[in-house]
Amino acid sequence: MDWLEFYKERYYKEIERRGQFNDRFSILLTIVTVSGGGYLLIIDKLFKVLESNNYEINIITYVIMAMSIVIFILYAIIFYNMYYVYYENKYEQLRSSRDIEEKRKTIDTEKQKLENQKNELAVIVESQTKTTRTLQNTKKLRESFLERLSDQEQETQQQIDEYNKQYEEINRQIIALVANGIDSNYIGGTLAWPVPGYTKITSEYAMRVHPITGVYKLHTGVDISAPMGANFISANDGIVVKAEMNSAYGNMVIIDHGGGISTLYAHGSEILVTVGQSVKRGDAILKVGSTGYSTGPHAHFEVRINGVTTNPLPYITNGLVPGEENTSNQNTTNQNITN
Repeated sequence: MDWLEFYKERYYKEIERRGQFNDRFSILLTIVTVSGGGYLLIIDKLFKVLESNNYEINIITYVIMAMSIVIFILYAIIFYNMYYVYYENKYEQLRSSRDIEEKRKTIDTEKQKLENQKNELAVIVESQTKTTRTLQNTKKLRESFLERLSDQEQETQQQIDEYNKQYEEINRQIIALVANGIDSNYIGGTLAWPVPGYTKITSEYAMRVHPITGVYKLHTGVDISAPMGANFISANDGIVVKAEMNSAYGNMVIIDHGGGISTLYAHGSEILVTVGQSVKRGDAILKVGSTGYSTGPHAHFEVRINGVTTNPLPYITNGLVPGEENTSNQNTTNQNITN
């Protein structure tokens, strides 16, 4: 049983009854007050009747009867008020108790929420701590590994790091150059074989172990065997956008052919063009050499579409035109690739 609802119902019923009682009591007092004279006459006649029957009636008896009636009425009012106050107090006590219970439940709920948030924060902090420790341990392992390397091994590791750094820088530069290309449309036509008279391919566009760094990564172009000083020619008309020495590519040239198509020529012994120079298909732009990360004289040739390397062989052997749909399956994206 819900005692709060029980006492609440009784409390409101007593309020209603008390109102009815007060109304009736007020009416009764009004009647008695208005008809007080008549009431006294009736009492007087009653006393005379009693006296005629030899009953001794005096003023004390009259007063006692009147006082008895008054006392009865007063006791009835007092009892009723006590009855009303009892239910009122009970209702207020239970309502206060229920309010306290509801507040306690609210506090417990908020406390539980705070506890859950505290636990979640602890998990996050623990995860971050583990990650930090893992990174610190990885750094220490690398440092420990490098300390144990021989001088030659350390030199090789430095070469790998420098090579990766240079290659990433070249990639960024090529992408920036594409954004500012000479034309939004490709110059047109197929690409020429870049080393006339020499057709032996020593390394294709594929995954391989780099002959110097020993890292297994994508070879981003084709290597064509050719003697020192042989002509390395432009595969198509275009503008020279880069002609410089690079620690990884050696002497290198990049030509923009428009429409996001560019070609790269590397490891030359001598650069024959300058940045901004306009070249034609077949113009000599570089002399074959072995500069940069190279094991011997050869011509390294790349084709890039929107800065991304792609297999150059279909363009220089099968007559495919760069940028057309039939080349889409040849494109390969790789941000961590090596020459």
